[in-house]
Amino acid sequence: MVEMSTERRVAPRYALDVPLQVRLPGQTAEHQPAHSRDLSASGVFFYMESALDTGSTIELTLELAPGTVLNYVCKVVRVEIAEGPRVGMAAAFQ
Repeated sequence: MVEMSTERRVAPRYALDVPLQVRLPGQTAEHQPAHSRDLSASGVFFYMESALDTGSTIELTLELAPGTVLNYVCKVVRVEIAEGPRVGMAAAFQ
């Protein structure tokens, strides 16, 4: 019997719990604080206090270590609204 997988990941994920800054290009000059859950070669899953629209383009700043700052342009591909103050979102690197 062949089992069908619904797994859609193209790269393995790695747990990574670091602060992020999120900005919507052209809409706000301020970065909004967020926090990562995991990271892969193709994207990141993060939490923040307010939901973004699926399909939104965002600028994401990630500080892996002091002096090691990464900047990405991403597209929000999934939003997970749960009870509590945080909203989970998956974003694909562009």
